Amino acid sequence: MKEVAMSDRVCLVTGAAGGIGRAIVRRMARDGRRVVFTYLSREAEARALVVELGKRVEALPCDLSQPGAAEALVRDVAERTGRLDEIVCNAAGKAEGPVGGVTAAHRALIEINLTAPIAMMDAARAVLPEGGAIVAISSINATRPPAGAAAYAASKSGLDGAVRAYARDLGQLGIRVNAVAPGLIELEERPRPQEIVEKVIAETPLGRVGRPEDIAAAVAFLLSQEAGFITGEILGVSGGYQL
Repeated sequence: MKEVAMSDRVCLVTGAAGGIGRAIVRRMARDGRRVVFTYLSREAEARALVVELGKRVEALPCDLSQPGAAEALVRDVAERTGRLDEIVCNAAGKAEGPVGGVTAAHRALIEINLTAPIAMMDAARAVLPEGGAIVAISSINATRPPAGAAAYAASKSGLDGAVRAYARDLGQLGIRVNAVAPGLIELEERPRPQEIVEKVIAETPLGRVGRPEDIAAAVAFLLSQEAGFITGEILGVSGGYQL
């Protein structure tokens, strides 16, 4: 297998106008990749990120809760860039509510958090080359769910299972599939109640909450050739909170 130069690689990142996704796009661009990222409604933030990072970064609007959108996105990016080497399934929704209170918001969450990544992984088999890689952004809530987050936890647990299954399916094509499972991440646009932050820090061996850049670094590693013999893994990035 011939290694593709970083400057020739194309990486697709979903849900990247802010937060973790934005940090991933910045890291991918800094490392030299051409990056295409999606956003749902935050057009101003997406445009600002493109201006910040330059002409090798492109933003596309995409609603991954719509039927067929995920598969079409993978095909479209591969066609418009001429190749697609890496996919980061970061777009996610969250709907909190009591168990038994299944709403349209819960169903949309499952579409975005689970169905869309599965569709993208499946579509990847037709476009990613040998040596390609996929990283999904899961959550430690898949195995340590808080109260009121049944749908979210189920979607992320299902995503972990899909990652392992597609690691088997796509491995024979030389495509690796892994996930990163963040703990509590400090986000400027979504500050957490201080009492929750303090509780998490008290239960975290490394004594702090995570930063978006921590997740971007883990994604960069799993996409790299240094992780070339790693597939089907769920990498916890929580400072030990998941222990």
